[in-house]
Amino acid sequence: MFIREMAKRVHLSEDTLRYYEKIGLLAHVPRDAGGHRVYGEVEIEEVQKIVYLKASGLSLNDIRNYLELMQRGKEGKEQQHILLLATQKTLLRKMVELQQSLKKINQLLYTRHQTCMTAGSQTVPE
Repeated sequence: MFIREMAKRVHLSEDTLRYYEKIGLLAHVPRDAGGHRVYGEVEIEEVQKIVYLKASGLSLNDIRNYLELMQRGKEGKEQQHILLLATQKTLLRKMVELQQSLKKINQLLYTRHQTCMTAGSQTVPE
């Protein structure tokens, strides 16, 4: 498939796909005789892995490092594990922060609701 179909399939822009190739996240995307990129199952899996890692909070540099570590043997697997543990720790910290923020918002909403009810309003303004 060409870049337009690939972009639609993985929900990224064509520019993003080109950028990922330019910075080395997508290595060696094959091209046809006309020089157009041709994406196959291997490239789809690579892009999906990048998207997943990015959504997990890794920077593009960390993703590049992770993908490079995949190419190494046992040493690479150990370093991958360390990187993933650090990412897990960061995500857990962010989850706690988000839970605390949500608790504060819920308290504010409850207080606002109580204020409206005390004032005699049957509905809470939006």
